[in-house]
This record gives sequence, C-alpha cells and structure tokens, in this order.
Amino acid sequence: MARSFRLLVLVSLLLFSLPLAATPYGETAMLVLEADVAKLDAALIGAIDSPSADVRVAAARVAAVRDRKVLLEKIEPQLATESDINVARELVRAAILLGGRDLVTPALAASARFDHRLDGPIAVAVARLGAGEAIPLYFSTLKNLESTPRTNFFRVALWGTPVLVTSTAARILGTGDPAAWKALIGALDESSMHLEAGVLRVALGHPDEEIRESTINLSVTSLTDPQQRVDAKAKEVLAERFEIEATEPARISFRRELARRLAGGKASTRADWLEWIATAEGTDFLRRSEALLQVLSSEEVSSMLPDEKKSGRRGQRRSSVPINPVIAAPFFAPSVLPSGMAAAVLAETGCRQQWVGLGEVSVDRQGRVQTLAIGEVETDSRCRRALEAVTRLSLTYNRSITSPMATDNAVFIKPRGGDLCLDEGPVPTSQESDFEACIPYRFSDDTMACKPPVVRKRVEPQFPLSARRAMTGGRSSTIIIEALINETGCVREAHLVGQSPYGELNREALLALLQWRFDPGETNGVAIPVVFKLSVSFMTR
Repeated sequence: MARSFRLLVLVSLLLFSLPLAATPYGETAMLVLEADVAKLDAALIGAIDSPSADVRVAAARVAAVRDRKVLLEKIEPQLATESDINVARELVRAAILLGGRDLVTPALAASARFDHRLDGPIAVAVARLGAGEAIPLYFSTLKNLESTPRTNFFRVALWGTPVLVTSTAARILGTGDPAAWKALIGALDESSMHLEAGVLRVALGHPDEEIRESTINLSVTSLTDPQQRVDAKAKEVLAERFEIEATEPARISFRRELARRLAGGKASTRADWLEWIATAEGTDFLRRSEALLQVLSSEEVSSMLPDEKKSGRRGQRRSSVPINPVIAAPFFAPSVLPSGMAAAVLAETGCRQQWVGLGEVSVDRQGRVQTLAIGEVETDSRCRRALEAVTRLSLTYNRSITSPMATDNAVFIKPRGGDLCLDEGPVPTSQESDFEACIPYRFSDDTMACKPPVVRKRVEPQFPLSARRAMTGGRSSTIIIEALINETGCVREAHLVGQSPYGELNREALLALLQWRFDPGETNGVAIPVVFKLSVSFMTR
C-alpha cells in the first residue's frame, strides 16, 4: 500500500511538471518574440491565410505590435473578405495601426458587413494614431458611430498632447455634442485636469443641460481634490453667477453653488436645494467628500438623511500602521488580449508558477511595447518568457492624457497556477455599445448608473510571519487596492492606491485579490467592467 501511494505521488508530480499542451494559436502568438525579421514576416504571411481563425487573430496581433507594415498587402485584402467577426476585429486594428488614416474607410466597410459591431475597436485604433490625425477623423467620420467608446477615444487620442485639450474642447462645444463633451470631461477627470477659463465659461453657460452638468461635476471633483487642479482664472469663472442657473433643476444648480463656494464665491441658499439635499441622491453626493461637508450651512447639514453606516458600537481600538500613497504606473501592461491568447501563451511556454515583481517598460505613441526589463521579477524561466510574450503582445492603454510613455514602476503579478484575466470580451451585438469601465465613486460618472460587482469567491491573503512579528501588540495594517472587474467577473487589473510599509503584505494582498471571482457589474442588465476600491486589513492580537 505504501509503495502504491509513493508511486501515485510520483506520477502526480511528474504530470504537474509536464508542459501544458501547445497549440498553433500559442505558437503563432509567440512569434512576437522572434528576433529574425525575415523569419517573422514569412511566418506571419502564411498565418494570415490560415484556415484557423485563432491563428489569423494571432498573426494580425503580432503584425500590429511588431509594426510589420509589409503585412498590409496581406491584411487589407483579408479584411475585405474575412467572415469571422473576432478575426475581423483584430484585422481592423492592425490595418489602421499599420496603414493609418488611409485604412479607416476599408475598416469601416468591414464593420458594416457585421452590422457596424466593429465601430468601437476602429475608433480606439484611430485614437492610437494621435490627436493630429484622430481628432479631425472624429469630427469628420467617427462622431456619429453609436458604439464609439468616447472616453477611451479622447484619453488615448490626446495622450502626450495635453496642449490640444483646449482646442478640442472648443471644437466640441461648437458642435454642441453632449456625448463627446461628457467623454472629454471623463478623460480630464481621469487625468486630474480641468478646463481653461475661457472654455469653462462657455460650457457653464451652454444651452445644453448635459454639457453644463458634466462641466459642473468635473469642477466639483477638481475643487475637492487635494492637488487643487483648478487655476485662479478658472476659479474666478466658477465664482460667477450665470442667468441660466435660475432655470436649472436643484441637482445641477446646487452642485454649481458648491463649486462657487469651493472657488471662494459668495454663498446663497434656496428652498429647493434643501429639498434635494434631503433625498438619497443629494445626501450620498455630499458625503462623498469631507470638503463638500465643510462648505455647507448648518441648515443644509440638518437637511441631510441620517448616516446609516454609522454605528454606536465600536470594536477594540488598534494601533494602525500608516498607509503610504502609491503612484500607479502610467499605463496598463500587460493589457487586454484577444480571447484565449494569454492561456495559449501560458500553455506554449509551460508556465505554471507565479510571477511577482517590478519591471521597466516603455511604449510608443500607439501603445506598443518598445523596451521591457523584467529581470527583477521573481519567477522561473518558462514564466519569464510567458510574461515577456503577453506584455509585448499588448496594446497598452494610458491611465491619463498626461501619462509618461515609460516607467520603472510596472507591477507584474500572477498567482501560482492561476490564469491571466486578460481576455477581451465578446464583440457586442448590433444593439449594444462598447461599454467602458464604470467608476462609480467619481463625480463625473453620476450620469452612468451601474450595479457594482458582488464577490462570489474570496481568497484570504497569507499573513507572512515576518510581518506578523513586526506588528505585535494589536496593530493593524491596511492596503487600499483599485481593481477593474471585467465582464466575466475576474480581476483584470489591480494596483495599490495605499500601501503598507511591510512590502510582503502588499504582495500577498494583490496575489489574493487576483484570485477573487465576482458576479460582474451591470448597467441596464448588461455585464460591464467596473472599477472599484477595496481595503485589505492585516491585524495582530
């Protein structure tokens, strides 16, 4: 019996150590690391004509991220005849990134064959061309496309060129396009930017209510930000009174009043404001920021609903370890990949181990990885190769308009044996838009109601002995993490917002969170990606 048990254990260990099954999809994706350009081009030319849809997807992605313009002579005719929508999605990206504005019309023609379901990916690909080409193309071609993911569009298009924000804003106001304006406001909010005083005055007095409301929301957000992103001239505008505010509903006019007070203007009061404050919407809005509560009158404070979260019952007081703020990496790397590609790379390389550590990454204007240093990441050789491949296969997304294009603070983390939550969602139906991530705790997202994700599977973090010993005496240490939960309920991105001085706790918190699973967030019954913050606490007795 003992011999049989030892044999079973040995066989299990051998099976666990064997590489996962390689596939043509994985083999083609791994061409991203091919150093011989002649071999690379020959392999991709053959793969573009493959009967396998997955292979065609991988070939198009590798051609795009390796900037192989020689493949255009194969990609353009393939785009005109491709019958698989997932392949076509990757082909339109590659065509625009490699061929520029000249390939936008053929890409839109391909999208039309699929009931315009590829318009969203086309818009983001155009944005990657940079503001000089993308902004004119938006107004001439893209603005009427229903599924254009506009916040992504303006954030990506204006990446590295914040000087063009004012001219872009003025052009949008001139067209009176509320969808484009709200998208630009969202991109400015993500970028900790505000509006130039002249543009701000026009927006605050604009006849379109949606434009005024999103402008006021951005102003309130900016004025309550510790970084104080609003300059003196813009504050003077915010302190003014506009004739149009007399006709605005209370939810808008009172927020305008809050911005006025925060900017140093004279306070006033209205009965309908007190009524709005007494609603759940009004009270919840005011409780988002301590700075808002500080500019309320005593009568306004009294009008707020009771705070049900407060409880007279208090637990044992603990000594808390300070939370240190973290500057997030300027872009997401690795980023979302065609469905199944990350798993195919892990199988091709035989990667089963975890990876944890910081690296250096630089990207070009289109989001393609140019340099990558991951020598300090803790993992084995197979997983290091997998990490390099999925990172170089990525078309990275910038966090903000002002994000630098290089960082030495990229966090690479994957649990042992775990999958990478990098799969792109399915192409939306013709009746749906390409939903962007909902960020419910931002003021500028008030107009987008989203149901938050619900935890379905929770993995508790390990509490390393070294940290436990250092935190004796009833101390606690809290880590604050911002995470993006994708449409399937897995954690696509997670980064530290507030970290513990005990580095091993930060590591364990992230490793655990990446293994959580959720019922995804929703809007109008459709699953969408949702960004939210959560806290992970470690406590000793």
